[in-house]
Amino acid sequence: MVEADLPCIRQARSAHVQSYMHFFGVFLLVEGLPYFLLWRSYKKAFVSFVSPEDEVSVSGARAARPRIFAIAAGAALILLGLGVFLVFAVSHKP
Repeated sequence: MVEADLPCIRQARSAHVQSYMHFFGVFLLVEGLPYFLLWRSYKKAFVSFVSPEDEVSVSGARAARPRIFAIAAGAALILLGLGVFLVFAVSHKP
């Protein structure tokens, strides 16, 4: 690289850095400031979202859960059957 080219490269780099800083500043004003203000308002109003009068009592009995083991076993059998089918389909080429 020639020494005469260095100031030109430095100017180009500084122009890029300057454009990045402009973008970042505008982004903070357009996106960051409203986000910060809305977040602050949300945190202040968070306690009023739910009223103590809306409380619902829950019984001690657990709700019926789907049989996860049966679903997992069924999926495993389907995948096993698909694997066996693919092995036979590939090994018995005409």
